[in-house]
Amino acid sequence: MAYSNRRASHDDGSNTTTYPTKQRTNSIDSGVANNKIDTSRRLSVDTSSTCHVQTIVIAHGPPVAFFGSCVIDDIFYIHGGVKTRGDHAPSNRMFKFQNNTWTEITTEDSPALSYHQCIVMGHGQYIITIGGWDGSKRKSDVYVFDVANTTWHQTHAPGFPSGGGLNNHAVIPFKSHDTGILVIGRDGSLRTQRKHGDAYCLRGDPAKRTFRWEHYPIGVDSRSGHSLIGHGSLLYIIGGRADHLIQQYTGVPVENQFICNNLYSELKEMIKSNVISPMKKLPSTRKDHTSIACGSDLAIVYGGETFDGKLREPSNEMFVVTLDTQQHWYNLGQIEFGRQGHAMISLGDQLIVHGGLGKNGVCNETFAIDLIR
Repeated sequence: MAYSNRRASHDDGSNTTTYPTKQRTNSIDSGVANNKIDTSRRLSVDTSSTCHVQTIVIAHGPPVAFFGSCVIDDIFYIHGGVKTRGDHAPSNRMFKFQNNTWTEITTEDSPALSYHQCIVMGHGQYIITIGGWDGSKRKSDVYVFDVANTTWHQTHAPGFPSGGGLNNHAVIPFKSHDTGILVIGRDGSLRTQRKHGDAYCLRGDPAKRTFRWEHYPIGVDSRSGHSLIGHGSLLYIIGGRADHLIQQYTGVPVENQFICNNLYSELKEMIKSNVISPMKKLPSTRKDHTSIACGSDLAIVYGGETFDGKLREPSNEMFVVTLDTQQHWYNLGQIEFGRQGHAMISLGDQLIVHGGLGKNGVCNETFAIDLIR
């Protein structure tokens, strides 16, 4: 194994394994209810463009998929998830990634969850988990992890519809003047497959361990495995449905948890100089992908499971989309690794991916994505 199975402390020196070798891999080149703006069509992927991206494996860590993740300063945290394909028993294990090293920081009070979401509050003092699957039912519970004390606490969080829960949903914080978190389903009854779309605002104080659920007044469709990107007062919901690749909502003041700035200027120059051109056909709709804001007006989308059935394994495609009234999609190519249910974050000056389902099961690679220059 690439990491310790024992309970680890929060010290950097405990139960760590370092994988210092950086392996560059060649990329694969194969030729408010009425404020929704639907700009998507269900179309096939355009694979004719030249590949512009490559990967570098920087570490191996826990093999895990459909887990919660977040970043505080220069530390990447992951929690929970599943360890094998089709696993219905979620993990309670927690790890941090710093200086290309994975360290386990699991404690006995860590909740076992998968398909949940994590978000940072209190200027990095707390990690909040929202919803998820506990092995028998969907949950609307909110847990608080005190980063300094490495302790978990379940909060009092009333207001969610009775008999309902969340899994494979998406979250994004409201802008800094607001302490709320926007949560967009999938939500539904605790155990059955019946589900519907809804939007909620979660407000609370992690220090006091009290939160409250409120309905948020926008009309959203049922989704699963989607992602959220904010741009000014616009909210973009990407994927999660077979019939909509991207939908835009106005008047939703959110801000992105992660922003990838290191690739922005080069991508803008590639667009300006026509090194990459707008796709004539939009990508296939997909779920369980990741997206990340890039600079002030771009987003990068990677991986996932496509709805059209043309890909029989997790996607290895990467795209960049412009965030404006009429979005333009650009195909950056296909990297070596296809992933679904993974995490993609910006850490320092690198775009980092970890875990998820791959062609042969749950993956443990941590790799950086960069442009081919």
